[in-house]
Amino acid sequence: MNGTYSSASGFRQKMTWRSLLASTYSIYQKQFWIFWRMALPVTLLAFLFRQGERSLVHLIFNALLAKHLGPGWIFDSPFYLPVVIAIGYIEGAVYWILSTILFAAVARNVVQENYSKDEAPLSDAYSRVRQRLKVLFIFAIVTWTPFWVARGLAFFCGWKLVGFLGIKLFPLSPIALVIFSLPLLIIGSLFSRMGLAVPELMGGASTSVRAAIRISIRKTENWEPFFLFFLAKSAVVGYAVYWLAQLGLNELWTRTHIGASAYDWLSSAVYIGIAATLESPLFIAFSVLYRESQPKPETALTAPAMG
Repeated sequence: MNGTYSSASGFRQKMTWRSLLASTYSIYQKQFWIFWRMALPVTLLAFLFRQGERSLVHLIFNALLAKHLGPGWIFDSPFYLPVVIAIGYIEGAVYWILSTILFAAVARNVVQENYSKDEAPLSDAYSRVRQRLKVLFIFAIVTWTPFWVARGLAFFCGWKLVGFLGIKLFPLSPIALVIFSLPLLIIGSLFSRMGLAVPELMGGASTSVRAAIRISIRKTENWEPFFLFFLAKSAVVGYAVYWLAQLGLNELWTRTHIGASAYDWLSSAVYIGIAATLESPLFIAFSVLYRESQPKPETALTAPAMG
């Protein structure tokens, strides 16, 4: 839907890649600390879940697998594959739900755009989210499940293709990286067409998940290349930032006398801070695109009734 909105048709000026990127990062820069603090509790919850999950997974495998067959035969258990699949689905679903909650909070503040600089949107950033928590949860599960299936199929096909071509996986070759990464980016760009459903759900109390997804798909027609570009850019930037952080932490470990416990706490704080920093731009872009697809207030008030 790139370029289909115009003031003549009762909508805001048309959005282009350049204008959407400019608006996204302008908002991100001006409200950086608000979005960072908004993302911090969500990334902290994701980190805590990750820590607890490791212990829980270890407990599950010991109880369901090793108890009956012994540690040496854990992979031969008929329970092994179903347990791995179930854990992978639940793990991804939790992160997806947390991201949806953050997305909803970001969308609420970007779309309303009627707060002053002295007013802190953070104070009630999640108040509206709590009211719509049930429908956001449904949306997250409805979108995560097919994405999880598509991602699994893409990985399986990539694995078979790498084996057929005889490409070495360790170390990962550039060709193998493309084989595994490109399908994920394509899948992500296609599923991004449902992204505008979140601000739609936050704005309309009576909007159903199904209706919001339909609206989002209609409004994001022809925007798949932009989503593909944005996801690829985010992946490259994220990899570079985490690589630099890991490099700095390694230098700190080798050049100082920091203890293991302090190093673990510091590295956890760094990674949580990075996640909180990198999480918001995509959600802001979705929210800006949704906001600019809405009728202008003065036009909506004077437009004749249809039907």
